[in-house]
Amino acid sequence: MSELTIEILRLSLNMNEAIHKSHVANIANSHNGVSGKQSVNFDSLLTDLRNMPPSIRLDKAQQLLSGWSQLADNNTKLVNGGVDLDNEVAKATLASGAYKKSIELLNRQLGLMQLAVKGGKGR
Repeated sequence: MSELTIEILRLSLNMNEAIHKSHVANIANSHNGVSGKQSVNFDSLLTDLRNMPPSIRLDKAQQLLSGWSQLADNNTKLVNGGVDLDNEVAKATLASGAYKKSIELLNRQLGLMQLAVKGGKGR
């Protein structure tokens, strides 16, 4: 597995965690009388990353990860409107599923690497 793949998986994990947290916060705040809801959107970041030449994509992914906390805050907005609980629960579930899929992919790749290092022998 290339270093770029690992960094992209780490970025994916962070993004899905931030998205999940925003939906969970919206669910929690729905009964507190908080007006508005959190919205997280990483579409422009992903588009920029996708359109970069492969030679600089790794450096950019590492840069994004090093400043992740600030980046997540910058991509989280408070929007007007009420909270649709069914919609928020569905979106939180999707983000959680995407997070789990990224973990599964990472574990499979690491398992293949371990198998290659051990020469096909068991644990």
